[in-house]
Amino acid sequence: MNIKHEMELLALQTRNNLGIGLFEKVNVFDLLSKVEGISLMVVEMRDKISGMLLSRKDESLIVINSKKL
Repeated sequence: MNIKHEMELLALQTRNNLGIGLFEKVNVFDLLSKVEGISLMVVEMRDKISGMLLSRKDESLIVINSKKL
């Protein structure tokens, strides 16, 4: 099985596990806000920075540059 097919299958399985329909749009921000151990922040940062990820053991912080949305 090639990597593209594997990723498509994994995406379908993930949608099914999360109760998301095949053609339903996914709001990534809403989805991540429900995941335990992940905090999400959208803040204005310098233009050259898209975002960053800070991770420690079972906790992660995703920071997204609001200028890039």
